[in-house]
Amino acid sequence: MQNSVPLSGSPETPALPAFLQKRVPKALCFFLMLFLAVSFAVVDLTLTETPLWVSSVLEVGLLLLPCAAVLLFSRSRLPLAPISAKRLLFVTGMGVTGYGFTLTLNSSWALLWTFILGTDTTEAAQHTAEQMQSAPLWFLILVIAVTPAICEELFFRGLLLKSYAAAPAAALCMSSALFSLLHYDVLRLFPTFYLGMFFGWVVMRTGNLTAGMILHFLNNTFSVVAMKFSYTFLERFGGEIDYDLLQQILEGNPKLTMQLLSAELILLALILLAVPLFILLLIHFIRDTREDAQRIHLAALNVIEKPKKLYSILFIILAAVMLCMAFVIQNTM
Repeated sequence: MQNSVPLSGSPETPALPAFLQKRVPKALCFFLMLFLAVSFAVVDLTLTETPLWVSSVLEVGLLLLPCAAVLLFSRSRLPLAPISAKRLLFVTGMGVTGYGFTLTLNSSWALLWTFILGTDTTEAAQHTAEQMQSAPLWFLILVIAVTPAICEELFFRGLLLKSYAAAPAAALCMSSALFSLLHYDVLRLFPTFYLGMFFGWVVMRTGNLTAGMILHFLNNTFSVVAMKFSYTFLERFGGEIDYDLLQQILEGNPKLTMQLLSAELILLALILLAVPLFILLLIHFIRDTREDAQRIHLAALNVIEKPKKLYSILFIILAAVMLCMAFVIQNTM
């Protein structure tokens, strides 16, 4: 397989960044993705109400180890490097302030598809609530935030983006779509795709996979903390909110009513404040990464080998099949 043209470090022919050098064969990447799609589908269809630690084992066994094996086989490497303090500030800030967008998208999309599909998620939600209530916060962060941030970023923003690096836009869309579909959850389909696009865009702007891991970790950590406190609150009402009982409690306790109202107003103010902060950080991030993005773009134009249409079509077919499987799994569990 022919690789990239050796490039010098001059502005006209910039040196290739790490994720453009020695790319992973697309055939190998496709069959690995096919294996993962089947494996995760079988797990989702056969294993119900599994302990949370099982997901970490699956992430390591089905994502991290195959990814490492493919990189070793192809003698390739991923763009993992320390991130500068300035970019760490931008990336962390965007991850923190952007969570409001993610939360809104998640809630809106979940409500829409719950209404369209008529899916009863009460039993699954109850099982999740029980695990969230019983497990310590550090364990939840380790399983739901740390492990996916490493394993999923290495595979989707590392291996898949690297395989199609000569066509960045196609690589970004394809890796984000497969990242979303491999969760096999229609209720999180679009929000997960949006996150995959954002994570991948940041990785491609910086040429550094560490930035994607930080964003992924922050998003999942916020979700874990939010769910942990939400389920703790619901536990006081027997696992679900009895609005009549809640109204009676609030009517008889003006102080509690004011505290709840104040908390809601503070939360709303924080969300409204986060929007301009996110936009401001995004603008500064784009300016800070402009030169790197241009260098990566120029380097990609000098790559001889372009993605073959056959593998692009196969990945599209695979995505369509996974979408159908997601609907089947959502309606059978």
